Amino acid sequence: MLKELLTNAKKHDTLNFEKYMWLIRTLQVKTGISNQCADEYFLYLMDRLTKKVNDQFKCKLNIRRACNKCNYKLDKNEDVITLEYINGSFTTQSSDGGKCAAKSCAGNITVVYNIVETSNILYIVNQQFDKQYDPPDKLTVCKKQYKLVGYVVHSGSVHGGHYTCTARRDGKFYRFNDSVVSELSPGDIFKKHEHKRIIIFELV
Repeated sequence: MLKELLTNAKKHDTLNFEKYMWLIRTLQVKTGISNQCADEYFLYLMDRLTKKVNDQFKCKLNIRRACNKCNYKLDKNEDVITLEYINGSFTTQSSDGGKCAAKSCAGNITVVYNIVETSNILYIVNQQFDKQYDPPDKLTVCKKQYKLVGYVVHSGSVHGGHYTCTARRDGKFYRFNDSVVSELSPGDIFKKHEHKRIIIFELV
């Protein structure tokens, strides 16, 4: 699936495209890296590709920190290539930022994350093993429409397990389970009660 996405990005960096394909085929052999954690393996790979390929995945987050008692506020934008699905959303999230550091203020900091800009590919990681994300066939983010192109399912526990990949090919979905490839029926594509660890959408 990643190979196909990089193929679609070929026009952006023709001179180095063969290097990307070689890297995908040989990365494990050359480095000995373990890909037991699929999202960490992806980030390892992306770190070794050029900026033009990374830009296919890049999204911009607005991060706002605010105190509930004083006037402290801080806004900044940050570029990311993976989006985290937490607490039912990957477009807007909030978290506890701890105690306010302002003098004589005992307030609490809330951190709010919002997606303000997206690129050609949405790469979403479900960080919660006890909560499922069942992706739609299409979705709209930042006024752009995306279609589901695949996802990675993890079976097992946080201590270990097995990965399978489901990918769209010519309008059909196929499940890749090691050396076994099988076409999925419509009812199995969006099967619930399985941990979709990584979900990938592509700009329509």
